[in-house]
Amino acid sequence: MLRHLCSPAAPSTKTFRELCNLLTGHYKPKRLEVADNYHFKEINQERSEYIASYSTRICRGPATCQFGEYLDRALRDQFISGLRHKSINKKLLDKNRTVFDCINLSLAKEAAVHSVQPAVRCKLSPHKESYSSQTHSSKPR
Repeated sequence: MLRHLCSPAAPSTKTFRELCNLLTGHYKPKRLEVADNYHFKEINQERSEYIASYSTRICRGPATCQFGEYLDRALRDQFISGLRHKSINKKLLDKNRTVFDCINLSLAKEAAVHSVQPAVRCKLSPHKESYSSQTHSSKPR
């Protein structure tokens, strides 16, 4: 493998650091921002998936994306566009809301339909720019 990565030069002509960089680049390539963003945009609520589970996937989705200050808007927009309940979508689009408000309102609407308690709250960790969620139960009784 090393011979192939060094080609056309021989591995013996490379320094140890150069060989390490070649191997690292091959076995652990840098993530591409465009690819990570694409995969985040592909997160949609599955047919039989509850909003609690879907919101957890949304909150974990941008872990490798570099949204910066756009993170809250990106989460909100993807949550709404990937939500399969069109009646809830309509309610979420009637005014500007935070991602937290969107998730909590959606959980409450689903709970009313399925008679379950809202199970997930999405929150921003104060120490790093990534979202996490606390999950209890997302299945109806």
